Amino acid sequence: MEEMENAVQEEVVTESKQAGLTQDQVDEAIANRLKREREKFAKTLGIETYNEEAIEGFLGNIKAKETQISDLTDKISSLTADNLNKEFTLTALKEGVKSENIERAVKLASLEISEDVSIEQAIKNVIEDFPMLKGESRPVKVGNEVKSTENDKTEIDRYLENKYSKSKYYKK
Repeated sequence: MEEMENAVQEEVVTESKQAGLTQDQVDEAIANRLKREREKFAKTLGIETYNEEAIEGFLGNIKAKETQISDLTDKISSLTADNLNKEFTLTALKEGVKSENIERAVKLASLEISEDVSIEQAIKNVIEDFPMLKGESRPVKVGNEVKSTENDKTEIDRYLENKYSKSKYYKK
């Protein structure tokens, strides 16, 4: 607002010097020009006539709207995150993740999500990497031998049993 007034004032002073006007005439010209510019500015804001209270009210409305927009944006972000978490949870349950492991599966899957990886694919990847989340055992590779169930003894189990079975501290 001050910038507009300063620009108008400079323009009128320059014109008045060229026309040879008195200081009173220059002041009156500046006041008239400022009034016209203020009226034009007020109309662009949707205000019938210019007055300080109307402009301040308009600016107050803008600040209130900015606050409302900020609050609504925060609420949308919160709801979006909550919705995403529920979608992860639902997908994990559909894929058979045990209820006590849902939170872990969701956290791990959220790390895998991207434009290329959907929620469903992220959950499937996590289950593939951590089948114990579904209550399944993971095949274990020891040396060249692959054991697929928890009940099968691995090469390490056999080694430990042979080496320490005679010790009184060894538990099967």
